[in-house]
Amino acid sequence: MDVVKTPVCLFDLKTGILCPSCEEKLKTGVISELDIEVAKALLKLESQYRQLLQDVTFHKAYIVDDVLAILVDQKDVPKLISKGSRAIRELGEIFGKKVRVLSYRSSFREFLEELLAPASIRTVNRIWLPDGTNEVKVVVSYVGKRTPIDFETVKKLSTTIRNVPLRVEVERSRYAFRLSKSKTAPAKVGKVESKTGEET
Repeated sequence: MDVVKTPVCLFDLKTGILCPSCEEKLKTGVISELDIEVAKALLKLESQYRQLLQDVTFHKAYIVDDVLAILVDQKDVPKLISKGSRAIRELGEIFGKKVRVLSYRSSFREFLEELLAPASIRTVNRIWLPDGTNEVKVVVSYVGKRTPIDFETVKKLSTTIRNVPLRVEVERSRYAFRLSKSKTAPAKVGKVESKTGEET
């Protein structure tokens, strides 16, 4: 019978004792203690959400601030987000964190789209700093006054997972979208401002 796939042997997860192969993975940093704990939690949740989780492949997990980011096969992301909200919420409750589901080995653009959702990405550019280093500047927009995700946490996740320094700026619109039965009036684009509110 298919079970959720993880970087840790199924026998090890059930017994709580690592085999020599998994012990070596842990020692060399291929897997972490967090990966093992998340794998155990997913295996436990599978008994309740078998149809959802039995074909999911989990690769890696990271905790940054109040977010638990789990990396799974790209094909699994839509399913976990659309149909697995309850299972993902329970996973978050186990660790006391908000869960962010991300694709393993996706392009950087796809990584940003998943990381920043439901905000929309307007532009992505690499910028060079006076000290010779560089970072990626991403301009986003979103509906409503409240930010959909903490952008400081987003920047930390980008550095932790992809080792890419990130600068997030928000594009504000002078006019909000006006929805009606007949048509949608497009927003008029305003100036770009940083998270601190400074216009650029």
